[in-house]
Amino acid sequence: MLKSIRKQLGSRGATNRATGDPEALAERIAELTAANREERSLETERELLRLRHWRGAALVREDRPAPADEQRQFGDTDGEGLAVAELGDLDGARVRGGILSHGYVLIRDAIPRSAVESMADGINRAFAARESGDGEPGIYEEFKPGQPYGPIKDRAWITAGGGVLAADSPILCFTMLELLERAGLRRIIGEFLGEPATISVEKSTLRKAEPGPAGGWHQDGSFMGRTRALNVWVALSDCGVDAPGLDFVPLRIDELIETGTEGSGAEHLDRPDDEEEVTAKTVLISPQAAERAGGERGVVRPSFRAGDVMLFDDRFLHRTGSEPEMPKPRYAIESWFFGASGFPRDYTPLAV
Repeated sequence: MLKSIRKQLGSRGATNRATGDPEALAERIAELTAANREERSLETERELLRLRHWRGAALVREDRPAPADEQRQFGDTDGEGLAVAELGDLDGARVRGGILSHGYVLIRDAIPRSAVESMADGINRAFAARESGDGEPGIYEEFKPGQPYGPIKDRAWITAGGGVLAADSPILCFTMLELLERAGLRRIIGEFLGEPATISVEKSTLRKAEPGPAGGWHQDGSFMGRTRALNVWVALSDCGVDAPGLDFVPLRIDELIETGTEGSGAEHLDRPDDEEEVTAKTVLISPQAAERAGGERGVVRPSFRAGDVMLFDDRFLHRTGSEPEMPKPRYAIESWFFGASGFPRDYTPLAV
């Protein structure tokens, strides 16, 4: 079956335009995933990345209407004023209710500590392999998309920000998706999006955030364009006190806040006239604007435990919450999931 799929799609290094049947690709992905759960194989994990890319490319090219967005009441915040939910109580509609009423949903202890600690160790290995140009096979090898997708941009910027792209590690990309599957989060993501879910190479990042000045305030919708999105942020280490965490406005914000104003860190940058040239570096929001958006609630920086998960969409106003004197780095997964009907421009798809 795999041979016939490759014949439909073209060999690796050919155009790889993903003209194959998305359902046939999904079946093969499921078969290989099941086999890899039984016995891990680097060649299988490399093949899964290629198949996910081909299926993702086919899905986002389909002409499909956006589904209706179901919503269910989330409820009140906890004693700390946080929108916390039990994982077993969540479905896609209740997540949407939480996001539309509070701006986000926080799930405590969603993933076992042993699993996230192993993932954090893998990130260290990937960083070391990238720096040395050596290391175990498959822990770091730059993903090369097929046409019509061009080379992946801004790897240097990702590196400078303390990240490695999940797709640049076949081993860790498989592990990341398995963590979300075993926790039941992939089901919730699919229900929230209401259609086939994809991730992008550029917006699925494994982080090791070193202590330093706080990051820039931003809403990802300011540079992703019109999309259907859910971000899954997983704390792989305790953070927010001794290690960088997240600062955010704990309210729903429907509009995109003005960027590039005084104090934002981007006031010296000209926003491109062409919206397709807008990037995360040009759409920062000032701390003063963030405080105003928070109103009486202001800005919060919770203490996260390893295994906690945050879910939010592209209007969520946040930044890396860090202080130079913090003694430890923060490990995290930051992966944006997109409905296939609203996959963002200029990104490289991977089906999940």
